[in-house]
Amino acid sequence: MYKFPPKKINMFYGYRTDTSMKNQQTWDFAQKYSSKKMVFCGCIKLLLGIAIIAFNISNKNTIIISLIIIGASVLYMLLKTEKALKNKFKNS
Repeated sequence: MYKFPPKKINMFYGYRTDTSMKNQQTWDFAQKYSSKKMVFCGCIKLLLGIAIIAFNISNKNTIIISLIIIGASVLYMLLKTEKALKNKFKNS
């Protein structure tokens, strides 16, 4: 999404929320902003994955930790992007 963001508002590809799909300007901003947050979350998940391997955590705990990390990263990306959209497009 960072290198090839969707150009037009669609229902299949991209960061799709009611706020991001209001108009083309909010759509373009949301695609750029959310993709940066996704890259950041991916780097954090990579580092945490390496830590899990390094500490040889059991399979059951690895699954639980992984699900928590994935959920937290999605929540982080959504909250940050929605807040940025509301701040940038206050009058829209």
